[in-house]
Amino acid sequence: MHIINPYLLYYNTKTTKCQEKNDIGWLNLFSLDIYSFIWYNEKQINNLSNTIIKMRKRLFILIFTLCFSLIFPLSLTAEEILKIGKVEFEGNETFSDDILRSFARLQRGTQFDEFSVKAGKSRIENFYKSQGFLDVALKWERRLEGNEVNNIVHIQEGERAVIDTVIFNGNTFFSDEKLLSLSPIKAGGFLIQTEIFTTKYSILKVYSRKGYIRTQVVSDTLQERKNHYILTFDIVEGSRVYIGAISITGTRKVRKKIIEREIKVKPGNPCNPERVNESQIGIYSTGLFESVKYDIIEPADGDTADIIFYVKERPSKTITFSTGYVYSDKNPNRLSLKTTWRHNNLWGNAQKIGISPRYETNFSGYRNGRIELAYEEPYLLATTFKGGLNLFIQREKRNGEWVDVIGSDVNVGKYWSRYTQGALRYQYENIITRDKDTTERWVSSVYLSFSYDRKNDIFYPSKGVVFLATHQYAGGMLGGDVDYHKILIEHILYERVFPGVIATRVKAGCIWNDRNMPFQDKFAIGGMGSVRGFDEESIGPVVNGRRNANLTIIVNCEFRLSVFERFDLVYFFDTGGLWKNLQSVSITENTGISGGVGIGYRSPIGPIELNYAHRLTGPSGGNFYFTIGYMF
Repeated sequence: MHIINPYLLYYNTKTTKCQEKNDIGWLNLFSLDIYSFIWYNEKQINNLSNTIIKMRKRLFILIFTLCFSLIFPLSLTAEEILKIGKVEFEGNETFSDDILRSFARLQRGTQFDEFSVKAGKSRIENFYKSQGFLDVALKWERRLEGNEVNNIVHIQEGERAVIDTVIFNGNTFFSDEKLLSLSPIKAGGFLIQTEIFTTKYSILKVYSRKGYIRTQVVSDTLQERKNHYILTFDIVEGSRVYIGAISITGTRKVRKKIIEREIKVKPGNPCNPERVNESQIGIYSTGLFESVKYDIIEPADGDTADIIFYVKERPSKTITFSTGYVYSDKNPNRLSLKTTWRHNNLWGNAQKIGISPRYETNFSGYRNGRIELAYEEPYLLATTFKGGLNLFIQREKRNGEWVDVIGSDVNVGKYWSRYTQGALRYQYENIITRDKDTTERWVSSVYLSFSYDRKNDIFYPSKGVVFLATHQYAGGMLGGDVDYHKILIEHILYERVFPGVIATRVKAGCIWNDRNMPFQDKFAIGGMGSVRGFDEESIGPVVNGRRNANLTIIVNCEFRLSVFERFDLVYFFDTGGLWKNLQSVSITENTGISGGVGIGYRSPIGPIELNYAHRLTGPSGGNFYFTIGYMF
């Protein structure tokens, strides 16, 4: 129990006066030292006497309250504390009980208090009125059963308000028909406040696109007859504003022409804040800046506005390091290491070059090393397309067999919109396999890929969607020793669900018309990246001593819960299957199911996690994983 004490006394050592202070909290009686006051004259003595008298009265009240607060709770058992019981509704025809409960926010089992009930009633009334039920009436009935207070809400919805006519005043640039087409409101529809707000926002937005950034919109309703209204939008267009000077501040090594390429507006254009915002996003998407901000400097008089972009550059050279460790109860443990050196602003023109060595081993018969050199040209031939060149060397040892891969690829890509990107890549590989015999194959292939990425954060997404699709065609008219078609589709969804985030991924792939296809190009599942808890490439049919096949589907689900400052709990469920072809698909064969839990730390370089995944099918047991970054 908390004591409300609005008259805390404190001693001010600077003025030597006893003062009163309005506050709420506990009073430390031992902190009062009435004998430490300094005496100067008779007036101070009289003031002090009056103060002590007041103190005696207040101290008596405080001591009585303190004793009462200590004794009274001892007489209350946990069962006698009133709790919220059922919340039921009667008379609601338009909205379901679940919708109304979401506005009441009264959770069963929590402590009952009058304030929460009144707040819930107010929220329900405001919701009804915002949906056009202006005469709604609520009667809140309470029934005590044991220590639970059941709530029955009797609702008289009344007649819903209707809009007979929509009128626009003051618009000269856009016609009434154009403005009405932007609005969800129609004559004969209901008077819904959210639709009115949406209409005002849409009007302001369409005006701002044409340079009318000073436009104001005011809505009003006029009752024509009972529950029938005329809705008016009064528009003050203002003068049209044009862009004056455009300046950039904060650059050090990045050339300004790199930034100017991303600016979507020019001096003399109508001032469109939406295009200016797109310019800000474009500048930031170059990856050269830690922050990008802008100001639209609009003079009090005149029809021009200057735009200033403020940028803060990132370090042009970066080194990143990632690692993963898998502890297996059945097979050798596995360690993976990767580091990347990258120059993000080569020659000051935003060209990028990087080198990435990677090594993986299970401390037994498996080793895999790869080195990749990548170059990226952001403005290929002075266009909005970007191009790249990659060179790579890879060596793998597995069960006494060595596989060497040397290859290169060239690619061209383009952002078609803010979230959408397409790319075309040609790759040429030489694959040499050394076992009892030595075989050599040349693979010539083309990749066509599409991506849509609308997650709200790179490291810690909590809302959004990601869609990836790739089609690879090898051989045929491209030449080489290998022929196949390969499609891979991946869909990821992030949704914020109180008090955490649910992340789900569905990944599916298919290979057909394959001839002499290298096993490392086929699908393999099991382990980190697919179905955790299982060892790497341990799910699916055995073909030539390896579990690689042509058809796969993987489903992953994670619940990421923040528990303390930067620490998270992660609960996950994985399942997947691998089959030779469509005819061999079975939910009981060549599949794996696992579940697990982990703890993560939100570091500046991304999440650092320690997870344990337990197999729910197949051999009992599971694996531990230490990783930097989410699996998806």
